[in-house]
Amino acid sequence: MGRGYNVLKTKIKVNGKYYAGESTETEKVNIGAGGRYSYSKGEVNKLLFTDDPEEAKELWGVIGIKSELARIFDRVEDDLIKLESIEIIKEV
Repeated sequence: MGRGYNVLKTKIKVNGKYYAGESTETEKVNIGAGGRYSYSKGEVNKLLFTDDPEEAKELWGVIGIKSELARIFDRVEDDLIKLESIEIIKEV
């Protein structure tokens, strides 16, 4: 089969907990304001994590996985998540 026929289905674990998407609650972060060391305050949605694999967000395809990983790593860079481990789990 060619590309596109086998869509990758995954879940992500961060620090031993399953990633479950975004909350409607927000957190304050510093965001760039035009200069390398110039920041202003902004808000991002809190990320949700769970012990229950059934509540984990299912990610489909490479683009979906990259998008959610970017969301997670943005929170790491903003010091909202203290990253110890990250695991991508292929679903069967």
